[in-house]
Amino acid sequence: GTRTLKISFRSPMGPEELAERVEQFYGPNNPAIPVEPLAKARGQPWRTYGAKEIHATSGGDSRKFVLRLLVPSRTGARASKISMQIKTSTRELSVCGSKTLLTEHAMPLIMQFGAFDSVGINPGAQPKFDLSAYFGA
Repeated sequence: GTRTLKISFRSPMGPEELAERVEQFYGPNNPAIPVEPLAKARGQPWRTYGAKEIHATSGGDSRKFVLRLLVPSRTGARASKISMQIKTSTRELSVCGSKTLLTEHAMPLIMQFGAFDSVGINPGAQPKFDLSAYFGA
């Protein structure tokens, strides 16, 4: 099965900046991604999106802001999820997702968020691959 990787990025950012970067995740020449907190801030109605439509929903609490980017799956009926989390205290961005999903979206992740600081496997997951080889270190 897939394991969840957690990537931390060097540049601190706030929730609004994260939402704006996710909206333009694939670059300015591609359609904007619907992002729940941006739609609400702009007074636009937020609708429920299906598993075949890319979109981002928000969550979290006072300690962290969470934005979930739901990407249509090529194989199944369920969408794949990339979780982007900002700690309120440090403004540190962490991105969590499966190795396969993060590999497929490596270019937009680096384009939007810059260099990564660290890569690890979420606590409780058993490593089945060498992370240094995965990132070419």
